[in-house]
Amino acid sequence: MFFRGYKVASPGAGAVIVCFFLPWFFVSCYGQPIAEFSGFDLAIGPTIRGPLGTEKMEGAPNLWLLPCIGIAILVLAYFASRRQKLMWLDKFGIIILGLFPLLYALSNLNDSAAQLAQMEAEGIQVLGRIGLWGTLFGTVLITIGGVINWINRGVANLPKPVAQQLDGKEI
Repeated sequence: MFFRGYKVASPGAGAVIVCFFLPWFFVSCYGQPIAEFSGFDLAIGPTIRGPLGTEKMEGAPNLWLLPCIGIAILVLAYFASRRQKLMWLDKFGIIILGLFPLLYALSNLNDSAAQLAQMEAEGIQVLGRIGLWGTLFGTVLITIGGVINWINRGVANLPKPVAQQLDGKEI
């Protein structure tokens, strides 16, 4: 038995995990490519090689939460299908796990916009890549899946013949 919310949240979790390793940002200076960073690169602290030498940037360890959230959603989906019942964590926990990265990204939006404007003035362009957008889309899917689980309140997506056999009556 697989719940409707997990049919949305599980692909979202998979997208978050995969997109963490795909390119997030492409950086160029006056049209010349400088670097491309994935979520993994940003988490460990990328090394930039430029005309002035090599520079090691500080990592963002909080980004490791993204693949952990994806894995947690997949584990929750597995246990929900095993016990054939939705618990509190399968509803509100998934909503919180999906909203957390989105709210974090929105809270840093003003700072990021100011930094990007300053970089643009210096001739540096930063473009978001598929990994960034796929990760954000995955967290939206996770949140929607949690809302669907909450709305369905334990109603599983069973085929009609199985549901009829379990209930002993026709629907």
